[in-house]
Amino acid sequence: FSLTPIFCRLFSWRLLLSLSGARIEPASSDLNPALSPMARAVGDAVAVAARRLPWKPLCLRQALVAACMLRLRGKRSVLCLGVRREGESIGAHAWLVLLGQDGGIVCGAENIGNVRALRQQD
Repeated sequence: FSLTPIFCRLFSWRLLLSLSGARIEPASSDLNPALSPMARAVGDAVAVAARRLPWKPLCLRQALVAACMLRLRGKRSVLCLGVRREGESIGAHAWLVLLGQDGGIVCGAENIGNVRALRQQD
């Protein structure tokens, strides 16, 4: 996490997504936690690290770090983006999903309550 803000300033989001191996796709309707022990361990590691830092890493940064960790383990993931109304303003949220039989949400599930996932236009 400590290098993530630097990478975000030095490199484009497109490059960071490419390095992470994640692709942006519409969210699936299945919002269950990942069943894969490896994906759960990655999600837990990201959550623990985020709690221990003196600042609160944003959900997008957490998702990108988790995507990089999964890619290092040979797994590709999907970055999902959404919005929610927060009073008079709109807030954004990102979460990471591992696809496949043992897939599901890797990180970002805790704040997904009233988020409307962004969808690609055909």
